[in-house]
This record gives sequence, C-alpha cells and structure tokens, in this order.
Amino acid sequence: MSLKFYFENIKPKNVIVWITGKFNLFHDGHYELFKKSIEDLSHLDPKFYLGSTNQKYITNEDKQKFIDAYGLKFKVVPTGGQPKSILKYLNLSEDNSNVIFPVSTKDKNDPSKKYLWNEKWFKQYKKGMSIEPFSSGIAYRFEIPTVKTEGGEDISSSWIRKVLASDISEDEKKNKIKSVMKIADKPEIWKIIKKVEDNLNENI
Repeated sequence: MSLKFYFENIKPKNVIVWITGKFNLFHDGHYELFKKSIEDLSHLDPKFYLGSTNQKYITNEDKQKFIDAYGLKFKVVPTGGQPKSILKYLNLSEDNSNVIFPVSTKDKNDPSKKYLWNEKWFKQYKKGMSIEPFSSGIAYRFEIPTVKTEGGEDISSSWIRKVLASDISEDEKKNKIKSVMKIADKPEIWKIIKKVEDNLNENI
C-alpha cells in the first residue's frame, strides 16, 4: 500500500460543522453563512450545530425557532468552545472526528473569534479538500464573505436591536427589520422579536 493511498484514506468518521456566536437576533446575514456552509460542506456528511454563547436577549429555544423558520438543519446547543471541548461535549473521540468552523470574513476583527485565524491550529478549509482527524492537532476555518445591507453596511444583530429600541412606528420597524430578516413576517418569529423589544424597553 502506497503512502499516498494511506494518507488519502485517513478520514474522520465524524465531521462537525460548528458555527459559534450570540445570534441575538438571527438575520439574513447569518442565514447566508449557514446556507453556504450546508451547500459547500454537505459532501462531508457532517452534523451541523449552532454553538450559542449568550442568551441575553433571546433563548436558545427561540433561536432554534429562527433556524427552523429559515429551513436550516442546524441544532442549537448551549455552548461555544474550542475544538477539543466541542468534541468532548458531543462525546466524540478526537481520533476519528474533526470540527469545521464557518466564519464570516468580518469576524477576523472580532476579538472573541480571532483565535480561528491562528494558522498553527486552524487550517483554512477550501471546498473539496480532504480533512484529517483532530488527533493531528488540526481544526478548520471555512471563510464566507460577509453579507451586506442594500446600503452597503454589514448586517448585524445590534442594528436590529437599535431599530427595535428606536421611536419610529411599528410599521417602520417591521419594514426595516424585514429588509435584513426575510422571515420577520412569520407570526411566531415576529412574536419573538416583540419579546426582544419589550426586554430592550425594560432596560432603557
């Protein structure tokens, strides 16, 4: 057996696609990140997770409702973490598993996610490349271009919360939010958005 054949056939049994963050609130920019991850990584037969690191404005149960409303096959779990702790949380062996972290290119400037650009520990994943088990000490970063608003701004959850906390009319709020969250019209989703608005108003 050639070494080339041997190394090409060392493949992780369990591939985890893990997107970590606050997601307060979930919007079309997040959706594009998740959709692109599914499109470009499904050939690896992975399990998809959203690692929720914060429930200040919205519960993980409500985040799952957003994910489901967008038609995404991600499961929300209450943890962030590094690859080792993620595999431990999922009760998976490092020897036959690996983790791919899809990230928006703007996250390179986010101090909480800067570790993903440490080339010593994170290889940049490119569509179609083979991956190694994590026991090699390697995890993967999958970069996806940042989605922007029609006005050329980065879409952000904080922008949505600022709209909710503003003095504009209900219809104006809804139209602004719909411009960056295509599922906002769904009654169950708008009900959650209104809960966030009430929470913001209580803390002003």
